[in-house]
Amino acid sequence: MIFALVSATSGSFSVFLACAALNTSQSKRWYFCLPIVLCGAIGFLASEELDEILPGLGQLWGHALVSHVIHNTAVLYIDKWTLQPSHESQGWNIRAAYKICVNPQLLGTHREVPHARPVSTSPSRFAFLRRRLGQLLLLQLINEFVVTPAYILSFAPISADDFSPIKTVYLRRLFVGPQVTKFETILRAAFAVRWIWDNYVGLCYAQTALAILFSVILRWDEPWEWRPFFGSPLEAWSMRRFWGRFWHRLVYRPYTTWGLWFSREVVRISPGSLGESASVVMLVFLLSGAIHALVTWHATGCGYWGDIQWFLLNGVVVAGETMIAKPLLRCLSTEENKASRGLWFQLAGYVWVFAFLFWSVPKWEYGKIYCGLSRAV
Repeated sequence: MIFALVSATSGSFSVFLACAALNTSQSKRWYFCLPIVLCGAIGFLASEELDEILPGLGQLWGHALVSHVIHNTAVLYIDKWTLQPSHESQGWNIRAAYKICVNPQLLGTHREVPHARPVSTSPSRFAFLRRRLGQLLLLQLINEFVVTPAYILSFAPISADDFSPIKTVYLRRLFVGPQVTKFETILRAAFAVRWIWDNYVGLCYAQTALAILFSVILRWDEPWEWRPFFGSPLEAWSMRRFWGRFWHRLVYRPYTTWGLWFSREVVRISPGSLGESASVVMLVFLLSGAIHALVTWHATGCGYWGDIQWFLLNGVVVAGETMIAKPLLRCLSTEENKASRGLWFQLAGYVWVFAFLFWSVPKWEYGKIYCGLSRAV
């Protein structure tokens, strides 16, 4: 367990260094850059042993550390964030820095991510604890007694052959073979959405644990500061809205900050242009894919190139939707079309999102599963 301890200690120290750097002048912050990155890297490389404590914890912690480094380098060296003077603290204000350094969505600031869930109430700590534990229990019951048994009853027994490379191909096989079976079609449909549920549950577990620790036990935060990660799935009637309205926006702000910096300072694209918008979208998805690939490579060594390819594909689709949707909506925006457009447009959008996930997710996920099951044999 020594590596788990090293990972937790190094990662936490990297966060502390970021908080310390935020309390210094811009010229002195550069002395913190390499230690922040190195401590984060050590924590990441030693994170694999955390899976022995709780399955999946190593990958989750690895994602968190890489995202922390990207977020805080953006805050410190691109945004050049400065803390507001406090009457309570004449020296370093680590608490104020903590509110920025562990807040990649920059909630409660002028740089808050777009479409963040609004704060409607300010619950007591006890009410917050009761509600969060109730939500956690509900998720656990659904996962334990509905989702998992449904998969076992529907697909067991399952083998590596069900995820072989040929099974990632679907549309082409409808015309030229080999024949597509009913079983693999149902399996493919299930896996098109299963990854959403797994990530939703895992992140809700992690956020609830951290929310209870920091807002109820340590009382560093107020309960209202821990807003839900995800939006409503009913908002996901395009891939653009899937990523922008439903999916968590934990890394939106740091990734777009780096994307804008690269677009303007390296490639020199005109600010506010269509080219900049498209390049930032692609850079955000490329960065996301690269980080997922890094975590996958470190955890399993299987299918990590699929991460990059799938996220880049999503970037192309989101950029394409943006270019097509605006003129289409203008054409349909007459008064007589407004009432009927909404429902049918959204229904068509839901079909499109599912169809895209049905086609693309196996190309992304099956390689990892096939590799893992083949190794286990």
